[in-house]
Amino acid sequence: MAQPASAAGPTHCIGTPKANGEGWGLMKPGTWNLKGGYFSECQNVGVVRGGEKVWFQCSKRNNYGNNWWYVRVAGTDKKGWISESNLAYLQYSDMPGGSSAYC
Repeated sequence: MAQPASAAGPTHCIGTPKANGEGWGLMKPGTWNLKGGYFSECQNVGVVRGGEKVWFQCSKRNNYGNNWWYVRVAGTDKKGWISESNLAYLQYSDMPGGSSAYC
C-alpha cells in the first residue's frame, strides 16, 4: 500500500537551514508566500507583504536556476524561503567585507 504524501511536499521542501548570513532585503509590492523549501511547489508557511524588510540567513539556487533566500521577516519570528525575484532591493551585508552564506 502506498504511503500518503507528506504535508510538507517533496523532499527538497523539508528542513530548515542552519546557516546565518548577513544582509537584508525589501519585498516588491504585492503579497508573497514564504515557502517551506526553495521551490515554488513547496508548502506555504507564511506571507510577506510589499515593502517589508527581511533578514537573509542563507541562499540556495534550485534546479531551475532560480535563487531563493531563507529569511526572517523583520520584527517577527516568521521564517521561510522567498524567491529572489520577489525582492525589490537586496543588501548583501551590513558589515564591510561581510557576505551572505550559502545553505
